[in-house]
Amino acid sequence: MLTFSMPIALTSDQVWIFVQCGDTVISCARLATYLEVPEVVAFPEEFTATNTIVPISKLTGEPMHSLRWATVADLADHPCRFPKADWTA
Repeated sequence: MLTFSMPIALTSDQVWIFVQCGDTVISCARLATYLEVPEVVAFPEEFTATNTIVPISKLTGEPMHSLRWATVADLADHPCRFPKADWTA
């Protein structure tokens, strides 16, 4: 079972969440949003370059052109897209 924190904005253009799997594993992930559809994706730093303009796969080096990093403005404009406190999947 995965549990997510509420989004945390480090800057106006960086939105992150904490992710817990079971009782012990805790990680963080940067949130991205699709350009065309109202969905949000969480990318851990282990697999994705999170210090770039768009998400880039660390495995292939390919940018994910259909996505862009979520911003504080996205949180305000589309709050239903983002996890709520103690959201469980």
